[in-house]
Amino acid sequence: MKEKKAITLGEKYEITWQQTMLRIYDPKTTVEFYEKNFGMINLHTYYFNEYNFSLYFLITPPYDEEEKKKLPKPNTKESEKYLWNLNTVCLELTYNHNSKEKLSNGNNENDRGFGHIAFNCHDVEEYCNYLFKEKGVKFHKLPHETKMKTVGFALDPNQYWIEIVKRSNNVPWNHINKDIHNFSQTMLRIKDPEKSLYFYIYILGMKLIYVKHNSDFSLYFLKSNYINNTSSKQLENVENTNLQENNKIYNFNELKNGYQSNEHYEQFKSSWEPVLELTHNHGTEHDQNFAYHNGNVEPRGFGHIGFLVNDIESYCNELKSLNIPFKKELKDGLMHNIAFIYDPDNYLVELIQRDTSFDCK
Repeated sequence: MKEKKAITLGEKYEITWQQTMLRIYDPKTTVEFYEKNFGMINLHTYYFNEYNFSLYFLITPPYDEEEKKKLPKPNTKESEKYLWNLNTVCLELTYNHNSKEKLSNGNNENDRGFGHIAFNCHDVEEYCNYLFKEKGVKFHKLPHETKMKTVGFALDPNQYWIEIVKRSNNVPWNHINKDIHNFSQTMLRIKDPEKSLYFYIYILGMKLIYVKHNSDFSLYFLKSNYINNTSSKQLENVENTNLQENNKIYNFNELKNGYQSNEHYEQFKSSWEPVLELTHNHGTEHDQNFAYHNGNVEPRGFGHIGFLVNDIESYCNELKSLNIPFKKELKDGLMHNIAFIYDPDNYLVELIQRDTSFDCK
């Protein structure tokens, strides 16, 4: 009898990170900002006028010209299908019609939680100078103003921070076009890395790819596995393993003390798909009263990150058995193909049925 393979719950349902959602003031200004300055394209838009909001889904187009030709025409049935089968992460911009709400960028004393998104580039100083001097992009800090001197922080029209970081020199698209700038990170501050890594690795099936420790904070970088996913049929006889009971799969100390080699760093800097950066400021895990702002109580700004799921109904049933807290269950509201759960820091995580569609009048 063939031995059952122990995998995470996220792997069982082929869960992949698909979106980062930010609320915005003006869709025309914001969409044009990301298109003209960062090379993104507005793949698909939903106008939910009866609910007074619109959604704009932006992606970095593939660097390969043949793959780029496969992109569907925006705002078609084909682009919607492409969106809900996406093998990377899109930026979801949410516009609440006629809202007078003042948005938060997540980096003030009263709203620290979400930190920034990021784009990779070939030359940080050159790209920042181009954005600042030629495109008129505002900056929180130019490279020479930061502690590291090797990154910059631009500001989008809604005052969200955009980190400009250097990618590896060895990526294949450098030989195609060094001016390609790819959406590369979303950063969230976390209270307890042991709890957060368990959640994102076991519940959502992400992989830890790089760890960096500093004197007073640590950074954990994770990404989804978009390539060579095992088919659902092959997973029917796979046994779920509780990571907390199986140190071979989840051992926090091994994770914390590993993933720091030059090879891991190169893997991180070479990723075309965005990574999730979890920032742990040391000591917060010992303060029972400490909590980060999740972006969904005033002042709002960052909304959630979202993941595509195979068989979302079965997955949600398993989450309930694990006592994962829900903000919205599948049966709630009018959209029965999405759910919202909370991560250990109370950030919202949207779950979306892969290959779904939304009726929009």
